[in-house]
Amino acid sequence: MFFFFLLFCYCSTLMTKDPLLLTKETLINQGLKVENVTESWKFNAQLFPLTEMPEWFYKIPGAYVIELTGATLYSDNGIVLYNGKIYQDSLWTWSALYKSPNDLFPIPAAIPIQGKVATIALEGNSNYYHWMTEILPRLALLEQAAIDYDFLYVPKLQYQFQKDTLKLLGVDYEKIIEGVSNTHIQPTTVIFPSQVARSCITPAWVVEFLQKRFLQSYQVKNGKKRIFISRGNAAIRRILNEDAIFEIIKPFGFEKVLMEKMSVIEQAQLAHEAEFIIGTHGAGMTNIVFARPNTTIIELFQEHLDQTFFDLSTTMNLTYYCIKTERISELSEESVDIRFRNTYINIDLIKKELIELFERLQL
Repeated sequence: MFFFFLLFCYCSTLMTKDPLLLTKETLINQGLKVENVTESWKFNAQLFPLTEMPEWFYKIPGAYVIELTGATLYSDNGIVLYNGKIYQDSLWTWSALYKSPNDLFPIPAAIPIQGKVATIALEGNSNYYHWMTEILPRLALLEQAAIDYDFLYVPKLQYQFQKDTLKLLGVDYEKIIEGVSNTHIQPTTVIFPSQVARSCITPAWVVEFLQKRFLQSYQVKNGKKRIFISRGNAAIRRILNEDAIFEIIKPFGFEKVLMEKMSVIEQAQLAHEAEFIIGTHGAGMTNIVFARPNTTIIELFQEHLDQTFFDLSTTMNLTYYCIKTERISELSEESVDIRFRNTYINIDLIKKELIELFERLQL
């Protein structure tokens, strides 16, 4: 992740120099009013156990809401165009348009929409983690700024978790405009709540918002659950002999769960009840955002290393451990990019590491 962070910083520098890209500072200099909602803060990244990267920090800008008259909204990614330029803060952290904004054009003519349209659409919207921690919290910014809108622009709602979460947050479906790849609209006013931080970095206030809205008044019943989050139904990055891992940990009181088979409320409550959560790196681990402080998290990695949930655990005061698995090459998808590769892992090695860790934890 540290490499990608450096890449993001480099791309951001390129963006501000490109004449097609428009910054918030330019809009402020033009006299547009920005409603600041949260303060800027310093993100202190700790040393991720599986890398040799040094600790680092980055100043995260405060979140804000801005109203733009004459702007347009384009595509399911919610790209804001103003005076023929791309508003940079509407681009996702990992957007390819950082490097080549010209690739966006040409685009179809905008369809006029009478009224104020707020947008929460953003690239990465099909992923449960990015939806929960980056897209939904933008609704909180609209609430805190107390700004009314006539319509809400969202990406095409392809998944049940998208529809369910919007309903749970009280969004009026009659106000929703779903954007697809070639949607281009020009509302009377575009209301743009900024991204809440940077992709894969979750502020504490986002954790509080999600817990408050999805756990509501839920009271812990037992607090001793031990769960293993399966990726058995995932399209990518599956451990092909996952069942063998579960057989190792099952005697220690763990139960296997398929989060995608549960409602968002059920996922939140289960994670809140857990004292131990084990899972392979992936979207299902997003639910640690509902865990209680000091819950123990054990994340299993294949070749693709990512410190997103390590950083989230640090923010939430969770007890975090991680294990890098060793694949058996002849049984794994060797021709597939390591970010997506399904692997067959060495069970003897991971059993040794898990048992040693359980002994340290006195399970």
